[in-house]
Amino acid sequence: MIEAIPSVSNLVEVSQRVEELRKSPRMQYRFQQDIAPIYGGQLPRKTDFYRVSCVDISCGGLCFVTADKPDYDSLVVALGPQKAPMYVVAKVTNVAPISAVNGEFFRVGCQFTERVYL
Repeated sequence: MIEAIPSVSNLVEVSQRVEELRKSPRMQYRFQQDIAPIYGGQLPRKTDFYRVSCVDISCGGLCFVTADKPDYDSLVVALGPQKAPMYVVAKVTNVAPISAVNGEFFRVGCQFTERVYL
């Protein structure tokens, strides 16, 4: 699944307008990471991952933007280098629609819950 992703500077600007909900300090994280939804409590396969544009990160969670409104409550995030990522389960804590020049997207805030091995 390939998405048209709005520019990172637009995402950061939108993110800064959203109320701060995290317990841990956040840092801008202008990178792309791979994520995969968790359905029915089953961890995803490595082939289920797709790339999203991140907005910020903290030791407690991650914020990213996606073209599709999440239909899942939890996901796995692949952090670090693609050849040897660390997999972390995250719970979706908030979803906010955002408008960009190239369409509507969703800003997804997540809280890390545990490390997993795939």
